[in-house]
Amino acid sequence: MARRRRGDRDTPISLFSFQDIMAAVTGVMMLVTLLVALEPLADELLQAAPRASAEAPPMPSAESARALVQALEAELERRLTSPMVDERTIAELDRHVQAMTATLEDLRARRTRVETALSRAAQQKADAERAETSARMTLEEAESRWSREQLRSRVRFLPGERSPKAPLFLEVRRDGCVLGEFAADGSVVEAARSENMTAEGVGQLLRGRSPEAYQVVLIARQDALEAFASIREALHAQGWDLGWQLWDAREGGFFDATPASAEPAP
Repeated sequence: MARRRRGDRDTPISLFSFQDIMAAVTGVMMLVTLLVALEPLADELLQAAPRASAEAPPMPSAESARALVQALEAELERRLTSPMVDERTIAELDRHVQAMTATLEDLRARRTRVETALSRAAQQKADAERAETSARMTLEEAESRWSREQLRSRVRFLPGERSPKAPLFLEVRRDGCVLGEFAADGSVVEAARSENMTAEGVGQLLRGRSPEAYQVVLIARQDALEAFASIREALHAQGWDLGWQLWDAREGGFFDATPASAEPAP
């Protein structure tokens, strides 16, 4: 076998020329393909351009453009303020409105019932207050009448019974003196009160009343007999006609309230 030369065995094989040929061929094929694909579109564009330029509408005026812009803005505002919703949303909203309306009607009915009950309660309260006031007035009047009757039943000195002079009742107590006289209804009522049990203090109680028109009836209490004796002497020295009525301490004061079972002192 023939041997290769040493220089031929070491030289490499180069494919640079083959790659250039393949790239050139590929580029040419792509260019041809683009030209073939764009040819119908170019023809259509070339045919439509003159027609479009010939049939182009005239440019609108500034007023019509402004009116068109305003109309578009109004339509946009209307659509923004009243967005479109589907039928399902509208049905749900209708059910919600109906439920809220029913709840509102129920609340109104409850409020009406509550207002009626409050009005009825207020009327009942007013009637009860009027009844209470009337009962209290009746009770006070009855107690006052009872007190007058009790005192009248215990008084032994009546006008004109023993003297033509009107009697003045002077109750001598441990804490002072109480002056009473007959009222128009024939009951004895308190006229004045004083803590001064001297002759000057009694004179202040009897001021404005003369011995010629009145007589003094001393109410002698068992717990103030000494003061009763001194006042009786002072009034006798001043020229007053005197009478006295002993009073049992168990019955209270002459002008104090007494129980209904109390009997007049002997």
